[in-house]
Amino acid sequence: LNLISDQGLRSAVIFGHEEYGMPSYRGPFPNRGDASLDEKTINDITAWLIGQRRTSAEQASEAGQ
Repeated sequence: LNLISDQGLRSAVIFGHEEYGMPSYRGPFPNRGDASLDEKTINDITAWLIGQRRTSAEQASEAGQ
């Protein structure tokens, strides 16, 4: 997550990555039928991904260094 820009993350959510089994915003999504993601949901997913980034200090602390 640290190697990709915010816009890159948003693009990944919108266009997906079929080679990794990640659908585009159009789906299909389990338990949602044929519903696609709306703009708010795309923004929420992108914001969550951005929030999962770790700083170098956090990564070192998690590794026990």
